[in-house]
Amino acid sequence: GRGERERGGGGAGPRMAGPFALVEGPAAELRRSRQLVHVMTSAVAARRSADVLLACGATPACVVRRAEVEAFVAKCGALCVNVGMLTEDRLEASLLAAGRARDLGVPWVLDPVAAGGSPARLRACIELLNLGPRVVRGNPSEILALWDARGQTRRQGGPEAGGRRGRGKRKRGAPREDSQAERPRGRGPDSTCDPEDGLRAARSLASACSTIVCMTGAVDFIVGPENGAGLDRADEIQIEGGSSMCTAITGAGCALSALIAAFVAAWDSARGEGAAARGGLPGDSCTPAAYACLLFKAAAARASRDARGPGSFAAALLDQLNLLSSGPRPPGPGAPRGGPPGGARALLSNR
Repeated sequence: GRGERERGGGGAGPRMAGPFALVEGPAAELRRSRQLVHVMTSAVAARRSADVLLACGATPACVVRRAEVEAFVAKCGALCVNVGMLTEDRLEASLLAAGRARDLGVPWVLDPVAAGGSPARLRACIELLNLGPRVVRGNPSEILALWDARGQTRRQGGPEAGGRRGRGKRKRGAPREDSQAERPRGRGPDSTCDPEDGLRAARSLASACSTIVCMTGAVDFIVGPENGAGLDRADEIQIEGGSSMCTAITGAGCALSALIAAFVAAWDSARGEGAAARGGLPGDSCTPAAYACLLFKAAAARASRDARGPGSFAAALLDQLNLLSSGPRPPGPGAPRGGPPGGARALLSNR
């Protein structure tokens, strides 16, 4: 599971209000396009991730066998790689899948669960980061651990993040010296660092790796690269809300990463089909991750209203994700009212 500490965070970025009004169109586009999302995650989190995708209209494929992953990546709209419960075989399969996604131009999301928990896990996360994920989603401790480790790798003369390494084959014999960057950060998947430190690391990591960094917790921050290499220039987005009950169920953050992958796939598909003319997904490169976070927080907030505990909350979360992503409904008891005027792009950017 991904218990993310309920702590506030500072930093720039517009706050989004009226969640249903903002996410209604993008969620409908996701459901319309029925994206196939390849989710490589732990056995603990696989069912919740699959259920969340199904509730929102996407189709999950939780294939982890080395002999199959490259073929499935070629068929999917996006890939999500979660490093929970890593084994050597699982890591090899993840590297193969991420390398294939990079070669085919399939967008993929890296979820560096407990990245700073051990030197071996941190090295695995850096190897995956080197294969160019579109989005990295983690809590502040995980993002900070990645940034520290990347800086340490560069100082030691190792490969820079974003560089190519064959077809995702793992390079064996990597240095195992203990270093400041490899010292454990966080308590398992829980974040223990100051969100401000994590946000500074997120900004640096996004620009250095030309990726989108989605740092989640009590406040979510979606940060784009400043250099714009291969991506649109994106401003920071800040999203508040949700429910602390997400920390009481297994795999909530893992499921969010899978949902981000689904929105990225739908966004790419809509752009390719001429979304501007059809009223599809607007926005810049940060927008799909922001939509996923916004939908998840809105559903969690609504699910927590009547939940008696973690069990009923988990079921209600799926119900609310399904309701919020299924299109407009007449106002009724508990229905969101009075969404903000204007298009989603204007509210999601800081221009």
